[in-house]
Amino acid sequence: MQLTCQDNITYITIKDVRYQVLEANQTEHTLKITRMDYLQGLCPSKLVNTSLDTDLFVYGSDYKNLTLFYGCALSNSWSPTNRSLPCNEASGEYVYPQFGSLLPPVLCKASVVVPVPPSLIDNDINDFNKIYTAIRDGFVVRWIGGIEECMKCEKSGGVCGIDWYSNQTTCYCRDGPCSYLSSPPVIPTQLVLYDVGQTVKVYLGLIPRVLPLGNSEVFT
Repeated sequence: MQLTCQDNITYITIKDVRYQVLEANQTEHTLKITRMDYLQGLCPSKLVNTSLDTDLFVYGSDYKNLTLFYGCALSNSWSPTNRSLPCNEASGEYVYPQFGSLLPPVLCKASVVVPVPPSLIDNDINDFNKIYTAIRDGFVVRWIGGIEECMKCEKSGGVCGIDWYSNQTTCYCRDGPCSYLSSPPVIPTQLVLYDVGQTVKVYLGLIPRVLPLGNSEVFT
């Protein structure tokens, strides 16, 4: 699991889909994320379902699935104005939203499933702004990978993290070895990132604090 930072915005990629991180709660081990490809409208260039790496994440709150159907054929009894939405406010293309796994009344070429809050109801299905806002506002995930190991590490006085190269949970110590590991590395007091946008380590038990420092960023 890796986060990238660019222009004071944090990103994470899960199952080849890039998300912007809106909030991070180190106590609850949660991230609130939103899909980057849906920030400009309802019709991204690449149609990919929202899915989690279940070894690392679970949904942090109750959500229900909204399916967006694309390339739906016209018929004598159905047209784009029947319960469908424009891709964006200036587009001539349409998307057909449907809760759950129900199919639309016509043949469509593709579909994408996205999580939305339970407060979005059937009466909102024809409202572009409500659908777009529900997707744009994102959803909460809770990371579960390495949590047991992290608890042992933190109880021993260490700081839990992910090793960038091995992608394994690692226990770091500031002053000498941790009892959890026989010969753990010593974590530096500061991590300096000179090129904004470079991939950085993610601490599962500790979200780094970012401080501006000229053309670099310092994580403490």
